[in-house]
Amino acid sequence: MAKTRKGHPVKGAIAGLLLGLSVSLFLLIFSLWVVKSLEWYAIVVGAGIIIGILWGLYGPARRRKESAAPAVRQPAAVGATPPAAPPATGPGTGEGPGGDVGEPPVTPPPSS
Repeated sequence: MAKTRKGHPVKGAIAGLLLGLSVSLFLLIFSLWVVKSLEWYAIVVGAGIIIGILWGLYGPARRRKESAAPAVRQPAAVGATPPAAPPATGPGTGEGPGGDVGEPPVTPPPSS
């Protein structure tokens, strides 16, 4: 049995269109390619679309994540106590760095 390839040619065409437009605008803005007619810019955009379609068809496919199903939380047992909250630290609690607002600032010990 022949292996069929799955691709995304429409997404590739859209990406190629954006690629061709951005390359054309880059060449136009920075005067790297001075052309009097716009047909050359259309050729660059068309080449970008073709490159995008080919990349969409034959480019590397994304790998799927191993576990597609979301993790399901187990319901808590009846009568179980909820987990304890972590102790509060920081400004306004009297503990941790910063202490309470009314306390004087901590000064480092004098160096000798």
